Amino acid sequence: MLSSRATTSEILEVGKSVDQLNDQYPIENDVYLDALKKDIKAMLSQLISKSNQGIVRTELDEKDLKRDIDVRAIFYEVNAKCNRRESETQKKALEVLEVLSRYGLEIIQESYSSESAKIRALLDDLKAPDLSEAVKAIPDLPQLITNLEESQAAFDAANIEYINDKSERENTLPAHIIADELHKKIDKEYFIYVKAMSVANADSFSDLNKKVETLLSQTNQKIKERLAALKRKKEQEEDVVNLT
Repeated sequence: MLSSRATTSEILEVGKSVDQLNDQYPIENDVYLDALKKDIKAMLSQLISKSNQGIVRTELDEKDLKRDIDVRAIFYEVNAKCNRRESETQKKALEVLEVLSRYGLEIIQESYSSESAKIRALLDDLKAPDLSEAVKAIPDLPQLITNLEESQAAFDAANIEYINDKSERENTLPAHIIADELHKKIDKEYFIYVKAMSVANADSFSDLNKKVETLLSQTNQKIKERLAALKRKKEQEEDVVNLT
């Protein structure tokens, strides 16, 4: 049996291993086993989705940081050209600065949705026909504008993925409940069935059962070692407290 002290992440890893074993040792014409495999795969998919929620948010944050860099680059480049001796380029830069001033660099500190709306409006203004000559007069500015268009598009795509992921997660059970159900499905049904069938139908199930028993033994040993390490740490902390 799989230890009842298994954590959500440990159950997730066992689920992944079971799913891989099912692919490595395909058994045909077993309706009950097929149903178990289908249930395990579905629960595993839900648990992986729950576990990945932080990753999706991190990717969104990374995309936001990249577009912030591109916004700064535009503001800094235009300001640099404005703070020079009077020239045609400086005059053109002042025209562009007037547009930038309507938004301010502070837009990168606003909420994701507000910043997105203002960046899109800013890009529309910077690409307006009557500002084209002024933009081209600043050598690097057209490329910087293109960079911002690309980073904003990447952010929009990541944001859609985040919203869809969040909606899907809100419609599913909490991770620890899914893990508990997966634990029961694997431990109380899958492991027991494979072991019983390794006797009743050794030709088909023997190799799979051996791999399952190895997985079970290795996982329980890791859990035992983790718990022992936690116990030692607690005892050490208590010793320190007693000494003080």
